[in-house]
Amino acid sequence: MPWELPPQPTDPAERFASLITAMRKAAADSHVARGVSGPLILAIWNYLGGIMNGFAAIVAKVRAGTLPAPRVRKPRAPRPPAEPPVPKKPRKPSLLPRGKIWLVRLFGWHIGGHACQLETLLKDPDMAALIAAAPQLGRLIRPLCRALGRDPGAASLPPRPPKPKKPRKPRPPRPKAPRPEHPWGPYHWECAKPPASGLVIGKKRKR
Repeated sequence: MPWELPPQPTDPAERFASLITAMRKAAADSHVARGVSGPLILAIWNYLGGIMNGFAAIVAKVRAGTLPAPRVRKPRAPRPPAEPPVPKKPRKPSLLPRGKIWLVRLFGWHIGGHACQLETLLKDPDMAALIAAAPQLGRLIRPLCRALGRDPGAASLPPRPPKPKKPRKPRPPRPKAPRPEHPWGPYHWECAKPPASGLVIGKKRKR
């Protein structure tokens, strides 16, 4: 009996969930070969699981018609200088690395193939339509694509508008300094000019 591939899901949400599940399994299976510590593997397992569960929750709200519109951040009003600055709460230390392609650097080819599959999935028209209906999915997809070194595709942020250039202040014209008068009169200024063309001083003209 010939060997056949198992049926692959066609729904983009199911394909994303199966892909994340494969990434978690690849990370758990290769941590011994790559020398990754157990606590870091557990943190990566929870990180990928949070992305998968958050993606499924947003898709369920989209299909149920209960997804709220994305919030638009309002520009903050500048605080008066008299108020003391509010101290920020210190962030909890995270075991997850930061920077680009950190997942591929940890697990190499064990997870690199899944990164290619994710990039192909994000180029699918059904996936692009789902992301367009729920822009909140981009907050989950973009950090994952950054960790895998892949293009987020339809989840990319729109380019920022260019900053308006400040108009240059017109410079006032510089007044020309008046020509000083020669103590012997204006005739001596004419004598100081170079000789006119055709005049040769100290040499004979060749014929």
